[in-house]
Amino acid sequence: MKLLLYILLLFPVALSAQQRFYPMVDFYKDRLYHTTYEILPDSVYAYTYTGASFFPETEETTFQIHHLNEDKKERKWLGRKLFQEHFFEIKGNGYFITVNPIVDFSLGRDLHAVTTTNLFCNTRGFEVKGDITDKVSFSSDFRENQQRFADYQAHYITQSGEYYPGSGNYIQQNGSVPGAARTKPFKGDAFDYAYVTGSVTYRPFQFLRVSLGNNRHFVGSGYRSVLLSDYSANAPYLRFSYRINKKLSGEAIYGQQLNLLRTEIQSNATERQYEKKGFSAHYFTYKPWEFAAISFFESTVWDRGDSTEIRRVHGLYYNPVPIINTAVLGTKGTRSNSMIGINMLVKLPAHFHVYGQLALDDFRSFSPAYQVGMRWSEPFRIRNLFFQVEYNTVPEGFYTHPNRRLNFSHNNLPLVHPVGNNFSEAIVRLSYEWKRIAIESKTNLYRTTRNLNTGMLGDRLLAVSPIPSVIENGRLFLQQVDVLYRFNRMNNLQIFLSMLYRKEAFPSSDSQTLYVGFGLRTQLENRYFDF
Repeated sequence: MKLLLYILLLFPVALSAQQRFYPMVDFYKDRLYHTTYEILPDSVYAYTYTGASFFPETEETTFQIHHLNEDKKERKWLGRKLFQEHFFEIKGNGYFITVNPIVDFSLGRDLHAVTTTNLFCNTRGFEVKGDITDKVSFSSDFRENQQRFADYQAHYITQSGEYYPGSGNYIQQNGSVPGAARTKPFKGDAFDYAYVTGSVTYRPFQFLRVSLGNNRHFVGSGYRSVLLSDYSANAPYLRFSYRINKKLSGEAIYGQQLNLLRTEIQSNATERQYEKKGFSAHYFTYKPWEFAAISFFESTVWDRGDSTEIRRVHGLYYNPVPIINTAVLGTKGTRSNSMIGINMLVKLPAHFHVYGQLALDDFRSFSPAYQVGMRWSEPFRIRNLFFQVEYNTVPEGFYTHPNRRLNFSHNNLPLVHPVGNNFSEAIVRLSYEWKRIAIESKTNLYRTTRNLNTGMLGDRLLAVSPIPSVIENGRLFLQQVDVLYRFNRMNNLQIFLSMLYRKEAFPSSDSQTLYVGFGLRTQLENRYFDF
């Protein structure tokens, strides 16, 4: 009964059958920038996205996922559920509910590892979405996971573990999985973790949506973002989405985040609480033309105390107007840490999208983070071919604050990029799908730093300072190729064969990883292990 109540309270997505929140997973986001989508056997729906690029989006401003289903065969019940439809649907006068299982079963091995231990993922869960009248919608998903990661991934996860105050020091244990949750041990060298995502959304007026839930958000049109990413864990939030007219729209988010650092303050719970901090973000979009959009972004991390004291959040936390917080408190206030930025998206002929971001977190020295990128959908009129090139750079010290408890992080994971800061990264992505068979390639090339004492890449923005050590410069190279057969676009059910090659090139380390694995999954969220 408690689990059922918890699920009902944490439902994610949005508004009527036309209003659901658009998934952030790369498959759906990439399809969003494609030019045409087939809806009916005898018609093609031509659509070009130049929206606000604040995800999750709504199907009202993008497209409905079932429009991607190109399977027109008449099938029996099992065939429809496997290839065409949601696993379970209930439709009636004023309501529509869908249920899909979530699975990720994979098995593989690192061929460069010293041991011959198998790597595995065992994920079971479910997703429920529904619309009640044209005003209220909900969605929820639950995942239970056991997983053994490659060595470099497991090292990263354990470095993100929770801290316990000790005798003058902090003791770190367990771990935090990117895009998921904190962990407990499983079979010695594996991890056990579970998490729920959800929200309820209400539209009182045509121009306003109000969402309450527990989810991640992503700002931008790229694979990465230098403003806000879905890399970290889910967090509770209240979101207002408003539209002034066809050219002006905005978003405001008020939420809470955690430093995984146990407080000294006792509560009625069996465990001590984690340190909390407030988070707010404002996003205002202007579309001067149908083919272009420019957005202004501001986000702030707010002090709510430390391990010995709980404080009220600053009054400006509730301010709904962009830029006011930074103008009044600056970027590095005594109780706040702010960042401002710009996001741009332009559609050019021949199905090109060019995009970029610029972020600034310190007015005293102009040392911005930035992104430039290009998407090319269906080049040379080859259907379902996709190409993307992107470059990101973030200077040393970005996203930080003199009080490390106010860094841009949540669950001991960076809010933006896996490396944190002090890196440059080039990304090339290529994918092609023929009928149900797809091949996807992604290449990452980094210039970054490494802590000799901990092996930590960049500055991971932890609330507790890493052990001081000599910092060395180096490079990372990652190449991932997935070959898959996609059964159903509604829930992205697929069988896959995956290969990942990773090489560190630092003066003191030249470790390599070569992972080969296969499995079955419903890929409904982004997970990033390319660091």
